[in-house]
Amino acid sequence: MYSIFLITNFTLKFLSNEIRLFDNFNIEKIKVTVEPCDTKKCTIFSCRKINFIKDSVNLKDLVECKTHCKNGSEIWKNITDICNIKNDKFLVYLISGLHFAINLHIAYNYYNLYFFYYHNINVYLRQRKYFHNFMLLLLFIRKKIKFYAENKQINYKIDQEETNYINKLKQSIKEIGCLDCEKCQILGTLHFQGLINCIKVDKPSDLIYVVFVYKKLLKTLKVVYFFENIIQNN
Repeated sequence: MYSIFLITNFTLKFLSNEIRLFDNFNIEKIKVTVEPCDTKKCTIFSCRKINFIKDSVNLKDLVECKTHCKNGSEIWKNITDICNIKNDKFLVYLISGLHFAINLHIAYNYYNLYFFYYHNINVYLRQRKYFHNFMLLLLFIRKKIKFYAENKQINYKIDQEETNYINKLKQSIKEIGCLDCEKCQILGTLHFQGLINCIKVDKPSDLIYVVFVYKKLLKTLKVVYFFENIIQNN
């Protein structure tokens, strides 16, 4: 069994300059459009009117933490069915890696008491087995950012397989609109839009979603190290 602690420690050191760079790159406001849920899937809790979003959303107001979302597991199952991840290795680490990152931020900001968040290591321990998929996702997005930075090329032609990936991710965004948590809808849409734009950037403004997801994954790496350090010292 590989050591998650050692891998995380090495990766944090290797990416230390990038982490500092992206930490200093603040995204305060970002445009987001939550796809409306298919009314056939609406329940008494889901498909609530979006009040949070106007033209853009302030990310400082969106702490990723445990919510009272009641249909999150159902939506994730629908997404994995859409993406058919059992038969597609690429989408496995895209979807599973992202799910891992989201759950880790929930584990880190699990209990909110007077605006102070407490951690839940048990949530992390349940997710530990998906660390490999998370690392593959992190490296994939890093490679894409490096490509865009070095080639300064957007709107390049993609093949049919990549087009199929994008179509599945767009279908997934429609599922996110059925969540019964407005903040979850917003963050979920931003995450999946970032994955789409990692595959295809149509215009320069799309790059902000790629950067948003990469910043999140670098932060997730720190959260992994935080929990692994606790495990090492117990």
